[in-house]
Order: sequence, then C-alpha cells, then structure tokens
Amino acid sequence: MAALGLMLLPALLWLSHAHASDPCSPVDPSLIPRLDSPMSATDPVAYKARIDLLRGEVDALRCPGPNPVPALFRTFLRSRYGSPDTAIAGPLSPLPEDPDLFEAALEALLAQPEERLRQGAREGLGTGMAALVWSRMRHDWVRPAAAGLSTEDRRWVEHWSPPPSSPGSLEQLLGMLDVDPHRTLRAMTTEGGSLLHEVVAPLQDGLLAAILADAQQRPAVVRALAGVAVDSGMGQAHTKVALTALDGLDADTTSAVDQAASKLGSPAPWRALQYPAVLPGQMPGLDALEDPTVDQADVVLRPSTSVFQTSTGLARLLGGLAMVGVAGVVGARLRRWRPLAGMSVAVGLLALTDGAAAMLGAPTGASSLPLFSFIAQSEVVARDLPGAADQVWLGGGSMRLTVVHKVPQAGIMRVAVLGASTVHGSHYVADDAFVAQLDRSLPGVEVHNLGIGGATSAGVASAGRAALDLGADLLVIAYGHNEAAQFTRLALYNHTSPAWLSARLWLSQSPLYTALARRLRSQASTAPPADLYRSAPPTREEVRQLIDLAVLHFQHQVGGLIAEAQARGAAVVLVIPPTNLRFAHLQPFTTPGPGDAADLDRLRAEAEAAARRGDGALAGQLLQEAVDRSASPRELVTPIRDEIIRLGGIYGVPVVDAQAWFSAFAPDGLSPSGLFWDDVHPSRAGHARMAEVLLPVLEQELDR
Repeated sequence: MAALGLMLLPALLWLSHAHASDPCSPVDPSLIPRLDSPMSATDPVAYKARIDLLRGEVDALRCPGPNPVPALFRTFLRSRYGSPDTAIAGPLSPLPEDPDLFEAALEALLAQPEERLRQGAREGLGTGMAALVWSRMRHDWVRPAAAGLSTEDRRWVEHWSPPPSSPGSLEQLLGMLDVDPHRTLRAMTTEGGSLLHEVVAPLQDGLLAAILADAQQRPAVVRALAGVAVDSGMGQAHTKVALTALDGLDADTTSAVDQAASKLGSPAPWRALQYPAVLPGQMPGLDALEDPTVDQADVVLRPSTSVFQTSTGLARLLGGLAMVGVAGVVGARLRRWRPLAGMSVAVGLLALTDGAAAMLGAPTGASSLPLFSFIAQSEVVARDLPGAADQVWLGGGSMRLTVVHKVPQAGIMRVAVLGASTVHGSHYVADDAFVAQLDRSLPGVEVHNLGIGGATSAGVASAGRAALDLGADLLVIAYGHNEAAQFTRLALYNHTSPAWLSARLWLSQSPLYTALARRLRSQASTAPPADLYRSAPPTREEVRQLIDLAVLHFQHQVGGLIAEAQARGAAVVLVIPPTNLRFAHLQPFTTPGPGDAADLDRLRAEAEAAARRGDGALAGQLLQEAVDRSASPRELVTPIRDEIIRLGGIYGVPVVDAQAWFSAFAPDGLSPSGLFWDDVHPSRAGHARMAEVLLPVLEQELDR
C-alpha cells in the first residue's frame, strides 16, 4: 500500500501544482456590463479600452461565473449590423463598424464552451439581431416613408417592435447553433463563409411582413409600408403573403397594396439556411500553390528616372503673371482694347493670387470637399489624445483606430499604408492585416494602417497628408478598386452631371474656390435631394464619362499626394491591388451591345476555355475586359491600373503589381483559391502574401 502511495505521489503533486497554477478564476461580474455599455466612436480612450477588453479577456471570459455569451453576441451585432440611430440606448446601442470589435467578438465566442453557447445564443442573438435589423430598416426606409403621416401613426411606427418569436431564417440559425455551436460560429466568421449574411435578407422580409400584419387597422401606415416593400427591395416572399392576406381595406389602400403585390411578382420562397459548401472566393481543386511561379522582383516595376512636374499652383502663378503683363501692355498701347485688357488684368490678378496662395500652402478642397456628398468621402484629422499631450489619434470604424506620437521617437522610422478596405483588412482583426504583419517584420519601423473602407482617392490623399504631417518617412499607396466603382454609381442618381463634376474637380485645386465653397457649404443642407434616384438605367456613354472622371480624380489626388510627399522628403511605393477576377460582379447593360448579358457571358465562357487550356494570362485578360465593359464595375478597371503605372513612371517611384503576384500562386494562372474571400478582398492567407511581396520593397526604400 505504501509502495502504491509512493507511485501515485508524483501524479498527485502534478495535479496539485496544475490546480494551484490554473489562472482561471470566476468571471469578473463587471466584464459583462462593460461589454454592453454604450461607446462613442469619437472617444479614443473608450474605443481602445473596448478593443483591449475583447482581445485581453478571452481566457478570463471562459472561466466560471456569469455567462458572457449574450453580451458577446450583442457586441458582434452592434458593431456589424448596428443602426446609425444614436437614439437607441442600452445594450443594443450602436458601436462603430470595426472588425476589431465584431470579428474579435466572434473569436471570443469560439473560445466559449458549447453549453454556454447554447444557453446564451437565443438571448444575445435571437432578440438582439431582430431588433437591430429592424432599427436600421426603420431608420433607412420606414421612418422617411412615414414622415407625412399623422402624429399618431408616426408614433405607432416608432414604437412598433419585432415579435418575440424569432423570424424564420434567424430561428434556423439558432437551431444550427444549438446542434453544433462551434461549427456554426466558424461559418459566421469571414474565413468561414459569413453565414449570418444569408440570414439578413429573409429577416428583413419577415419583419416587413410582420409590421404589415400589425398595421391592418392603420391604412395610411399600410400604404407607406407597401411603398417601402417595393422601393427598398426588401419585400420578398413573406411580404407578398402578408400583402395578399390584408383585407377590409379602403379603396385607396387596396389599390396601393394591389400595386405593390403586382410589382413584387412571384418571389421564390427562401431556401433553408445551410453551411456553405464552398467557402467564399474559392474554386475547388485550385488551392493556391505553396511557391509562386515568378520571383518577387518580377512583379515590381522600378522606373529609372522621374519627369519634372509643374505644380498647379506654380502654373497658375506664372499664368497670372503672364496675363497681367500682356493685358497691361495691350491696354497701355491700344485704347479700344482697354476694357477687355482691364478684365484680363482682373482675371490674371485672381490667378496670380490663387497660385501664390497654393504655393504658400493655403488649403484646397482637393481631398476634403467631396464631389458628391451622398457617397462617403473621408477627411482624416489627427486629434489630441486625452491624457497624453505627446500623442494623437486617427480613425475609428471604417479606419483603424490609430494612436501615434506627434513626433517620431528617436531612431524610429514611420511608414503609413494608405488605401481602402484591402489595406484596412476588411472583416479581419488588425493583427491579421498585412499592415500589421509588415509592422512586426520591420524592426525600428512603425507601420501604421491608414486604410479607409469605402473611400475614394480623396480619402486616401487626406490620410496621406495627415501621415506626412506626422513625419512619415514612407507612404505605401495600395489603392484602385473603389475609384471606378464609386464614380459609376453616380449614374444611378440625378444631379450628377459628369461635366459639372469635372469642373468642380478642377476648381477643387483652388484655395480661393475652396474658401468660398466652405462658406457656402456650412450654410447649405447636407440632406440629399428628394429626387436623388433616377429610374432610367445608365447608358454606355455615361459610364464611360464617369470612368474618365474617376481617372482624372485619381490623377489629381494620388499624383498630388506623391508630389507633396517627395517635396517633404518622403519616399512613396505604389501598389496595384489584387482582384479575384473569376468572382467579379459583372453587371450588364440593359440595352444590346458591348457589356450586355450575352457579351459578358461570352467573355466568361472564353475565359474559362482559356483557363482549361492552361492559358491563365489570356483568361485573365478576357475577364478584365468583361469588368471594363460592365455597367458598374466593382473591381479595378484597366484605365485606373494604367494610371497607377503612369504615375509611377512620372514620379520615379516603384510600383508593386500585387495582381500579378497573386496570380503567380494560381494553379491555372487565374484563381489562387484561399488567397481571397470575395472578388477583391484578400483572405488571412492573402494578407500574408501581400506582406511577403511588399517587405523587400519597403526595406530597400527605407535604406535609401
């Protein structure tokens, strides 16, 4: 017996030591209220504290104590699907749309035991998601539609809430979480397929059907909702059933309901929610190669010399001087031309003054006055960090929260990476984005992520100037996708003449115009016009003009930023962003001709045939041609790609072709499965490849 005790002693001692050193202690009760508390995107201290809470307390949240699952689900929903309605209070108050909040919340949920997930999913996800989706629907569509109704009807709309039972698709998701919580959560992440996106559309349809049924005795509300069902595109199978079930209505309401039901047609029933058979952005059998088919140096264009560029300010200054001089001579010698000479002198003095102001650094509206206020632009401003006199903060939400010292620390170089969602690391936590990987790989260098999701080059240029003001030694500009995508969207709106927008673009370079525009802008309403949307589809000529305007805008913004960076002694690297061409969203023109459905289908078929023959280069060219011909390209178009290369040659800066680098990992030369999660955004593995191709270039530029 004693011998048995001696034999068991080491095991008992090990168990005792493991128990004593177990870091798991009961969950701090304050953690859950801290997760549920409101937070302002303009409070950087609270913002950073919330991110740190999600990152730092994952292990603690697994320990015994109150179940944190409902609060973690609410954090995910509030950041990913939260309403812009700031009047919402309590645990469903909005949070900034930031993957460091919503994707981090999913990762914390994945660390939870399955039983806790089953217990907390319905409380956190069931009621929370329906309420948040409804609040956004009400804010975006129902409230504006009800604006002309009686006070009583508007109050009814404001106080209506979703039914306690979860609508169809959400109930299916809750059932999947109950059966296999971890598999379902993984399918809700960006890498796993973003399953939750497939819940939202049926949920919107079900909520619209529910409020229609409850509004039966309020004919004015029913008429408003019938319009929303058609105009918003949210009305589908559930709404059609609800409309046809309404009875006992007056003649006007019956007519409105019948028209809406007719316009909805016969929508197909929603299919049952399923785990994705193939992950987004992937082609079975075409997994990315381990090693590229080209060397890294082969995808870097290095112009040997730069071409001298005259600044627009200097050009106006010289032009103004010349005009004043010539007009003065003409007026002095030719009496009959003096009135015209006088006007010419006035115009010349204006040009001279404007050019001098630009040369002296007077602000212009090039990156801060948007061409179109109803599509988001971004003006990036560094603000003092509360409690830290030597630090500033930028971003939050569509731009990563970034805290930097006002003056770079001794011996530390500073790099700013600029762009849109590809740089931002759309749907990934900051540590997964290629910018953070570069930061970890470059000792003695700060690499900051100043990517702005959804921005045009105006936002990119604004972020770049903020970085230069903070002493950046190198700017990496990895941008191009959004320019044509945002500009061609203008064809959907009234009040967006390409000629007028082009004139405004040129005027935005003027300090005098900027000062006047800012003054008028502060007195004008920011609300979009009531007739913002147009019913006629875009024509090919309109789209061509808007793409030309996009190129001109890109040239002004990115070219101007490069010139300013070089004037301040900062290096620049340009990057052609990658595109998953096989998954391009090709929107056809509705009239016969290039870019119609038949033409785009033909190009796709020819591209697939070329890929099967092993000619990936031709397949890529054909799909790129389809993107260029489409009515509203989301991806990089050839004119923007050409402009990136042209600017590299003009200013003598290296251009990294990330599209060619990604294609070098494709077995068929076209689709490197696993490096994208959709048509334009890199996956976690894709971000690693981006860091890999950029690292040697940055090292070389920083050593100069």
